[in-house]
Amino acid sequence: MSVTRVVPGIVALLALSFACSDPVEPAPWPDTAVTVEPLVATRVAEAVPLVPTTNAQDDSNRGSAYVELGQFQREIQDYGEAIRLNPEDAYAYFNRGIAYGNLAQYERAVLDFDHSIRLGPRNAVAYYERGRAYGYLGQYERAIPDYDHAIRLDPRNTVAYYERGLAYGMLGQYERAILDFDEAIHLNPEHANAYYARGRAYGVLGQYEWEIQDYDHAIRLDPRNAVAFYERGLAYGDLGQYEREIQDYDEAIRLDPQNAVAYYNRGIAYGNLGQYEPAIPDYDEAIRLNPEYSVAYFNRGLSYIVLRQYERALLDFDTVIRLKPGDAIAYYFRGVSYENLGKQIEAERDHATAKELGFEPP
Repeated sequence: MSVTRVVPGIVALLALSFACSDPVEPAPWPDTAVTVEPLVATRVAEAVPLVPTTNAQDDSNRGSAYVELGQFQREIQDYGEAIRLNPEDAYAYFNRGIAYGNLAQYERAVLDFDHSIRLGPRNAVAYYERGRAYGYLGQYERAIPDYDHAIRLDPRNTVAYYERGLAYGMLGQYERAILDFDEAIHLNPEHANAYYARGRAYGVLGQYEWEIQDYDHAIRLDPRNAVAFYERGLAYGDLGQYEREIQDYDEAIRLDPQNAVAYYNRGIAYGNLGQYEPAIPDYDEAIRLNPEYSVAYFNRGLSYIVLRQYERALLDFDTVIRLKPGDAIAYYFRGVSYENLGKQIEAERDHATAKELGFEPP
């Protein structure tokens, strides 16, 4: 589920006058959007028993064995031979579709599931797998009717409810997604991913307390889920509970030290607590992991302004402007840095550019 979340930023420094020689007190930090990677279900080869046919038995059984070995290409060849010998073998089409899916050849997977469903229209798992293939192709409107069929044929199909919830989430229908995650959890109270996905849906709807409760469940069931800690941290930040937000980012980073966004958002949380010095090493690490991370340079530059380290702030805004030449606010704050360094001409030039680009400070 693709979710755009909101985390605090420090643009409210706009309200301050940095030209004075006295230290300035930062205003509260308002919101800066950060995009969170979508939840992606990991494809796993389904161990579906074959229904052997008289002449195709050896090829089909050998194809099934290749699933365990991950030899999907050879598996496809054997199922193809089974289909040649018996074009009415629904399970051979089905299993070849699974193999194509494991090779990310989703269009071919859909075609095989089409054949399997035509030959065996009461195979709930075939509808489910075709729905997943459509989902991987981004065709969520086509995926949902297949999940509907799967659920009608097998009302206790937990994963069908879960995947349909994900599809509704991708279409922005979060209330319907939550209903499906509710049912998945009802059928399997230990379904950690369903709790996590429902939490994300609650977060998009601004229901942060419910979101946190679901992440609590997800973490209890899977204590090494770094993304659940990260998302719960975002929710705590949305509620203004910055100390708890930082604790969750600490754990997310411990579990996944390469998560640049977790370092970045922990820096933001420190800034919300007025702790600008510890924020800077987090921006440093985010930038080390992602040298093109423009908002990390931007927020580090603002932190340097608060700490009156204007030369360093200037370098960061130079980088932001190099990465995003049309960033009006970066020009404005580079002008602020120049102004505090006594370079009035450069400051006026940058402030004029910011205005031309459509930004004027309050």
